[in-house]
Amino acid sequence: MKVLITKKIFGETDLSTTLAAQVENYLLGEDLDEIIEKVTAEVKEKILQVKNNIPKWADDAMTKDKDFCEFIIQTIRMDAVFQDQASDSKWLFENPRGKRISKILMKYGSNVSESSDPKKYDKLIQKWMTWSELIEQKKKSGEIPKVFKLRED
Repeated sequence: MKVLITKKIFGETDLSTTLAAQVENYLLGEDLDEIIEKVTAEVKEKILQVKNNIPKWADDAMTKDKDFCEFIIQTIRMDAVFQDQASDSKWLFENPRGKRISKILMKYGSNVSESSDPKKYDKLIQKWMTWSELIEQKKKSGEIPKVFKLRED
């Protein structure tokens, strides 16, 4: 039986999927204020209820679930390399999203080996898909705009 990460880490609450989406956005370096501008008033209210706690909940997720932490770190490491090559070599330190990713990498990167283990990657992808399913549910319900993309830079 598949257990949703939000239930496993945060427990069952009315705001758990909103929380999961915003924790994911935070860990991927997204601008939460920009996200708030693009959602409905109802969703905005939910996000504002949890916004100040998102960094703590993200920290809980990253420290309580080693596999999730590894997947996030490996994902943003790859993203940073691609972004750096696609723009100039200073993206990670000059772009606003790059700076946010840099902070996440500095905080958690030392907990994760430099290269991913292909044998573990399937498990990591399954956890990511659980989070992605929650994001899609939020898009369908209108809590995240359907046109919103996780990567807008």
